Amino acid sequence: GFLADSLTLDGCTFSAYTNKVAPNDSNPLWFCNTGSCNITVKNCSFTASRPIKLAEQSAYGTKLTVINNAFDMSVYNSANKEGEPKNDAIMLCAIGSGTLGDVVISGNKVENGTALMAFYKPVEFTMAEGASFTVSNNTLGTGVKTSVVWKSNTEFTPDFVK
Repeated sequence: GFLADSLTLDGCTFSAYTNKVAPNDSNPLWFCNTGSCNITVKNCSFTASRPIKLAEQSAYGTKLTVINNAFDMSVYNSANKEGEPKNDAIMLCAIGSGTLGDVVISGNKVENGTALMAFYKPVEFTMAEGASFTVSNNTLGTGVKTSVVWKSNTEFTPDFVK
């Protein structure tokens, strides 16, 4: 688990990381068991084949802010299976009884991907009482959807997303 109150990545560049041992695990960022750590990713540039994973597994009111990033999701990955796209920019996947605090996804640009966001269906996390999930002012390239079911092209937006 995370033993930090907050983590901010600002102005970082992630350049086509490929996990040579396990290509399916080629995510440029993968935050797991964040507890109540608040995470901000802003002004970063991603060239990738897999999404940044935020708040996977245990999350307890974690606030997520993903703003003003550029995602080029065109990198080839040998682990891709036919009909199972994984080149979404952001995956939100707390599992079980996890909760998220306020989430803001705004001002991002996504090119060559399936979607800005991907969710398991059914969504396996809840929003903390009074928390909001806001998606606004993102620029999506040709064919890029706002939100899909993980590993698919099927559009899906949970009820709590505004």
